[in-house]
Amino acid sequence: MTVIDSPSQLCARIGSLAPRRVLHIGDARLAVAAEHYRLVSASERVHARRGDYDLVLLDLTARGASTLDIPATVTAGLGLVGHEGAVFVANLGAAGWSPSALLRGLGPGVEVHAYPDFDVVLRHSQRVAGAPMLRWNHELHAASHLARLLADRSVERVRLVGVPLACWHEIDAICAEHGYEVASSTGTQYHFDAVLELR
Repeated sequence: MTVIDSPSQLCARIGSLAPRRVLHIGDARLAVAAEHYRLVSASERVHARRGDYDLVLLDLTARGASTLDIPATVTAGLGLVGHEGAVFVANLGAAGWSPSALLRGLGPGVEVHAYPDFDVVLRHSQRVAGAPMLRWNHELHAASHLARLLADRSVERVRLVGVPLACWHEIDAICAEHGYEVASSTGTQYHFDAVLELR
């Protein structure tokens, strides 16, 4: 098993999220700057309500973490943080998972930011009302298709889903050429989702 994170690296990543109330599922207390920090073991039952925490930290190198149903644990964590918080899964690769595999296990309504070494931050998707959704290899097969759609500037907002990361620069150039900006984006190692808005 490969342990990716040093405690200082993990604390820095958590700190960048600026959580106030942290629930840590693990076995070693971290020096996390938060108003409220609670450490529980992987086997411990958590009694909490929706919105009690800003961040649920799940370290998959902790004792007992190998027996967890990871998608179910993440889903439960998303329930505790409500719509504004996040679940941080540390060392996902050490447990034999990839961010994209975890996201498939969670189903729709969750967005993910993945670090290169398989730490992931998961949040509830912020759904965009009235934005047509274009899925790569479904409604959208190439960046040129998107260029044709945006060329007449008749679409105010569009949501792209599952676009290969290799297409990022091409998509960004198309947006700039036709007067659109990337309002928000999330991604894994291989794919990204983005919301484009007319400037």
